[in-house]
Amino acid sequence: MSRMNTVARRFAGAGLALAMGVSTVSFARAQEQPQQERQQVQTIQGAIEDVDTEAKALMIRPAEGPALRILYTDKTEVTGARGGVAGLAEAAGRQVLVQFAMEGGARVASSIELLPQR
Repeated sequence: MSRMNTVARRFAGAGLALAMGVSTVSFARAQEQPQQERQQVQTIQGAIEDVDTEAKALMIRPAEGPALRILYTDKTEVTGARGGVAGLAEAAGRQVLVQFAMEGGARVASSIELLPQR
């Protein structure tokens, strides 16, 4: 009997060690994922060239480089513009600060801030 208990304890100890190792790896991966998501968020500042409310898209021209097409959704937070996105349509030429992430090959805004006029 005592030999049987010793064998059972060894298997139980090995199982516990294996479970702890798996949970540690899972925890480490869970910690890495938010960092990867944060790295994907990009910020651009530029002038509003066009707002297409039907396509839910903005054309933003940064200080350097070509204009960028950025999509927005109902979840996009818009600040500084009266009436939300509708207010951006009336702000052509104004500077905005846009945070976006690439989703399926498109830039999708999480926030759009209409900056104060200088």
